[in-house]
Amino acid sequence: MAKLQTQGQLNNEEFELIADKLADEFAAYFGSTFPVLSDYAMTRESIYEDHPL
Repeated sequence: MAKLQTQGQLNNEEFELIADKLADEFAAYFGSTFPVLSDYAMTRESIYEDHPL
């Protein structure tokens, strides 16, 4: 996080480490009963599924 605060950017590996840690902390706080979105739900395809161009 210090690098992000000073340089404003992270490489992919650093981002993944922080994202994994945040996900673990979120799961620990809310428990395993909190619904999880599928990978499909987070894709551009699913976002625009009900909104044709």
